[in-house]
Amino acid sequence: MQNLKIQPVSETKIESISAIAVEVPLTYTGHYKRARKTHACRTIVQVTSSDGIVGVGETRGTDAAPIIRDRLAPDLIDAPVDDLAQLRATVLPNVADHGWPEQLIDFKAYAAIDMALWDILGKSTGLPVYKLLGGSVRAKTEFAAYEYVIDPEEGVSHADIPKAMADRAEAQIDSTGAGFFEFKIGVYPVDVDIATFQEVVHRLGKGVKVGIDANMSLEYHDARRLMAAARECGIANVEEPVESLGEMDRLGREFTMPISSHCIQLDSLRAFPAITGIVCEPHNPGGMAQVRALSEQAYGQNRKMWFRACFELGISWAAMCHMGVAFAAMDRPTQALFNWIEDDLIEEDDFAMKGGGVRPPDRPGLGVTLDQAALKRYSIK
Repeated sequence: MQNLKIQPVSETKIESISAIAVEVPLTYTGHYKRARKTHACRTIVQVTSSDGIVGVGETRGTDAAPIIRDRLAPDLIDAPVDDLAQLRATVLPNVADHGWPEQLIDFKAYAAIDMALWDILGKSTGLPVYKLLGGSVRAKTEFAAYEYVIDPEEGVSHADIPKAMADRAEAQIDSTGAGFFEFKIGVYPVDVDIATFQEVVHRLGKGVKVGIDANMSLEYHDARRLMAAARECGIANVEEPVESLGEMDRLGREFTMPISSHCIQLDSLRAFPAITGIVCEPHNPGGMAQVRALSEQAYGQNRKMWFRACFELGISWAAMCHMGVAFAAMDRPTQALFNWIEDDLIEEDDFAMKGGGVRPPDRPGLGVTLDQAALKRYSIK
């Protein structure tokens, strides 16, 4: 918690914690090699303090709701709301146990509680969360426009895939003002993928960087062909072209271009210096302070870190915006799927991306109000 500017909230305790699982339909189908997404599956948390302030949080997956309700919340009731380090230590171990995979699930679940506590602290002090985190180090959180691969169920021929994706890329850049466009590949043959990113780069021009995300879908020999073509046309980043970290590192060294992974275990990555990017969800480290620590440690290993798109709803989207302006080491445009969601479950509409980024409003806390009617409409048992 070093360098975090928290003003104590004297004698204020946690009175209650609720966790509700929601499934919100997507406005587009998110198709990639490993899955097909039709809904944003999330858990919404509300923490109420003893002085009546309600903080809101959000995390990935509906499985987090029972973990929060049954295991995490009971041990936090009546604890002071402003001792975030102690609250986390109460329910999470202080060290990672690599033989305990459930620990990572607990981290993800606790992130929603942590988010809500920061919201309470902001509302109690009258400060936006990014100021509690030390203040802004940049004018706005920059985001990359993001697209999934063309859904095969749309019936677009392989020959027409490059044009169809380039059309979507142009539309995304026009609507968001982003200077970075990323999209998924790996569903179609590698020759189609190569033709597609070549067309996207050509259509967007030199003013927009382009990244591709293969979700570990390629065989090594195909990945080499793809990397050679990507380097030739100036692709800015290739995310997880293959499954093996060792093979990713070999590709990075051979083609001397940026490669990123979802792996956030920095000890594991030390052996693979050519993996130059870490793509982290805002929830996986288990709290905002832990996100900043991870980004700074990654920077110390000469790696950049940014958020991956995870069908975030409005609360997580707001938290990403606050962290993005406050965390100096997170200086690459982060991914976003905010425009794929039928309803973001918040009342505010001033978190839209403009000019490639978002400046969080100076309202107390996260600056969002949970839409209770929408929460009820999309909640599941």
